[in-house]
Amino acid sequence: ALVLNKGIFTWFILIFFVWGWIYSLPPFSMKDKPLGGIITNSIAGLLLFLFGWWVQAGNDILQALQISIPYVLGWTGISLLTTIPDEAGDKADNKVTIAVVHGIERTQDWAYLLVILSLFAAVMTRDWLIGVSGLISLPLHYRMIRSRTPESTLLTIRLGVSFLSFALFVVYPIYLGLCFLTFFGAKWYYLKRFNLNYPTWKVNRHDPHSGE
Repeated sequence: ALVLNKGIFTWFILIFFVWGWIYSLPPFSMKDKPLGGIITNSIAGLLLFLFGWWVQAGNDILQALQISIPYVLGWTGISLLTTIPDEAGDKADNKVTIAVVHGIERTQDWAYLLVILSLFAAVMTRDWLIGVSGLISLPLHYRMIRSRTPESTLLTIRLGVSFLSFALFVVYPIYLGLCFLTFFGAKWYYLKRFNLNYPTWKVNRHDPHSGE
């Protein structure tokens, strides 16, 4: 994107800095509000996918909007699940995330519904990339709904995002290198700074992000 249009890339970075401030910091701190967290995450996901597809598809913003729908639905579903591991801590800090306000099970149900809607949207837009990755992750969501455990939620978050990344490797091989650097860079940072083996696909009851 930087090579294709430096002006657009600059605006993209500026918007996401501002949006990150609105999401994370006072006086807004939308991440600590149930509806605010969903809206800001969904819009951030929409902007992210719109930007990528707009660069690829040209000036056809309507086409970019249409193609972005299944991705935004999937993104929002995973965003809902990420509030669950921190539910106990957020409740203790008097934060009002969606998991705190509506409960873990209802949050899981909504995420499950969103991944199903994402699959339908993928069929309608004929996008096999998000369709296949969503279909593979569907059993994880079903297992999460059946078991209702923190471990199954974490596994759904981690593998759900990974499945889409694996699909992207097929279409954009350069993305593999970027993910490799990001993954092992973050792993080195968490090991050196906090002595944690993170990020990882392994999930157990003593996982620092399991909420237990």
